[in-house]
Amino acid sequence: MPSHPNPAAKLSSVRGFSLTELVVALGISAVLLGLATPAFRRQLAEAAVDSAASQMLSGLALARRTALTTGRTTTFCLTGNGSTCALDGTDWMLFTNRPEGVDSRREPDEPFLWQEPLPRGVRVSGTRGYATYLARPRAASTLTFTFCHEALPQRRRSVVVSQTGRPRLVRTSDGSGRCA
Repeated sequence: MPSHPNPAAKLSSVRGFSLTELVVALGISAVLLGLATPAFRRQLAEAAVDSAASQMLSGLALARRTALTTGRTTTFCLTGNGSTCALDGTDWMLFTNRPEGVDSRREPDEPFLWQEPLPRGVRVSGTRGYATYLARPRAASTLTFTFCHEALPQRRRSVVVSQTGRPRLVRTSDGSGRCA
């Protein structure tokens, strides 16, 4: 097989992108990315709210099971410091209470069972800052927790707990445009 007499001539026949073509392609990519970003942010906000509601449903189920199996009152709530329940907390906390303990506060000697961070950007409001399950069937406290994301405040998810302790998920929308 004969070699090409001029290797430089062979390289000049290979064509790449011109600077103009590259700038046009980058410009189109930037426009498409700019159009997709708000939709992507909405999807991330919706996923964070759904995740927070799912965390709560899982925590409530675990609290109910724990109360029934251990025979001790069990509390599930948000906390900022690992000991006191507060709606403005950043972590979920699950613990069992001593007989003389306070439902909304974990004492140092009360067993700490579970902790998980609340998804970033999610705000929580509710009728009370904690859910308590007693050590007998059909014994719980009624409450509602509502979740929203600061990037998409009108889309909300609520978890409603009945007197029997069964939680249910409610999808709601709010036209106020504010996330409590």
